[in-house]
Amino acid sequence: MQPITSTDGQLLDKFLLILQETENEFVLRPLVGRKFLLFLDCWTTQTDLKKFRAVFPHQDSQLLVFPEGSTGHIQPQDLSLFRSWRYFHKKIEHYVHINRTEMNLNDRQYFINMHSIIHNQLSAPPFKNLIKSGFIQAKILNEIVGEINKPKDVCFKFYDLYCLAIRCEKRTLLTCAWCKRHLCYYHLIEDLHLHL
Repeated sequence: MQPITSTDGQLLDKFLLILQETENEFVLRPLVGRKFLLFLDCWTTQTDLKKFRAVFPHQDSQLLVFPEGSTGHIQPQDLSLFRSWRYFHKKIEHYVHINRTEMNLNDRQYFINMHSIIHNQLSAPPFKNLIKSGFIQAKILNEIVGEINKPKDVCFKFYDLYCLAIRCEKRTLLTCAWCKRHLCYYHLIEDLHLHL
């Protein structure tokens, strides 16, 4: 899973969820202009300069590959976003287990929906400074960031134990970071509660 972030704290609209590798497909292509700098982990499948130039032949772009073992210290997403992403993922899986929610782990749609929800929630305005803080910690930006909201305080601190969907009596999984509605697994993941 590869989300795309910007230094102004935005989690961009698209992300790459690898369910099966395909050659020379790059989710970044429609989101960048002619001039950009791309930071990548040293994962060999994504750092082949020939593939990069084949996908972006006319852009005035640069590819910066983080040295092996350094990403946890200098990669902005590792310093802020991925911790929160994993926190959401654990909370969803814990809810599924505790509430004995029926689902098929072999179903690709479950993973697509779950990561789409996590991406959408972390795209909400309360998490802008959280994403930006990764660029500051990595010393890519030299700014002071305001209050950093964490998912546990925005989405998982709720007092209404039941889903607010009409005629639903299921337990709340999270409070939506966008609309503040308390939602159960079905109305969040299966029904795909997204804000665009």
